[in-house]
Amino acid sequence: ARHGDRTDMPSVAVVTGASSGIGLATTRALAAVGWKVIATARRPETAESLRGIAEELPGVELRTLDVTSDHSVDLCISSILTDLGRIDLLVNNAGAGHRGTLEQLTMDELSHAMELNFFGVARVTKAVLPAMRTARSGRVITVTSLNGVVALPFSDAYNAAKFAVEGLMESLATVMREFGVYISVLETGPVRTAFFANVGGHVANISDDDPYGQLIH
Repeated sequence: ARHGDRTDMPSVAVVTGASSGIGLATTRALAAVGWKVIATARRPETAESLRGIAEELPGVELRTLDVTSDHSVDLCISSILTDLGRIDLLVNNAGAGHRGTLEQLTMDELSHAMELNFFGVARVTKAVLPAMRTARSGRVITVTSLNGVVALPFSDAYNAAKFAVEGLMESLATVMREFGVYISVLETGPVRTAFFANVGGHVANISDDDPYGQLIH
């Protein structure tokens, strides 16, 4: 958990979507083995479990980061680099599912799913790459999904975003390897977290006359 050839300080990890689920577990696991973890969320002050980990493990620091905002991302990442001088690991975990097939989705819903699950990943990754490239060291791990490998029915917007993330990271990995920066994806299946409770879209609000009603349940 240390890079002695650079400094004698602990390695620095940034975790997005750290308030619950995989992000929360990752924060705990990294801090437990000696990493300095910057655990980010849109509203970390309301994330009770995350605040509990920060109080328990001195290596965890909470910072506000909205992956859908250029300003929020730039401010957060630049402040981390100013304060700590490095980012050794980025874990892109922030995201949310969305249910519904294309005809059921509004264009705003489709756009929002892409903004959060694809552009959010691209935005944060883009912000950390210059420091990693200059240091010729670092790793980006992006939590994608089984949905980025096999398109599951009634997850059209989510599938599209995850397929886009897979393409972005697969292309980026080849280039960044030349600079000593390694790109990985984690293609998870169902995990027992609050993820499904936060899924948006057409699940509980199917109308009686919806032609897809008998298929989505």
